[in-house]
Amino acid sequence: EVVGAAPLGPGAPQGTNPREVALAEALWEGVSRVAESLLFDSELPEGETDSAPLRDALGRDTAAFTRSFRILEDQGERPAVFSEDPAVTTEYVVVVEVKVDVERVKERLVAAGLLSRSEAAGELRAVRIEVQGLDVYPGYSQFLALVQGADPSVRSVTPLSFERGRSVLQVRSER
Repeated sequence: EVVGAAPLGPGAPQGTNPREVALAEALWEGVSRVAESLLFDSELPEGETDSAPLRDALGRDTAAFTRSFRILEDQGERPAVFSEDPAVTTEYVVVVEVKVDVERVKERLVAAGLLSRSEAAGELRAVRIEVQGLDVYPGYSQFLALVQGADPSVRSVTPLSFERGRSVLQVRSER
């Protein structure tokens, strides 16, 4: 779920439909979040801002990276909250559910040189986590569910050892 906002008033682009602009911003936000999560451990080129290389790599048209979207809430015109321009006093806001084609985003990031082929291929890495203070099984079970659901790149969580109040887990993930 993402929010898209289009500025209204004197600073707004003329001749554009604010709802369409807000929807385009929401779709960009959804696609760029996926791209940023894929680039989490990658280094951006020297002197680049976070969004500049993504805009260059992905372009303005997010349709190629969006499987589907659904407007959850059309809030319409409201006082400006999301605009960084102090001259903007109102904006048009939509809340959108976006389903992003992760494989296409990966392909484009690899083609732009922002992501290596090995990172895009999703090579699994293992991390050991030592958990202390979980004395009862329901707490341990909830912790396992939290780790497994925390990131879509997590492929498995394997218990390595158990003691009262201490557990060691191995998490295999693409990151």
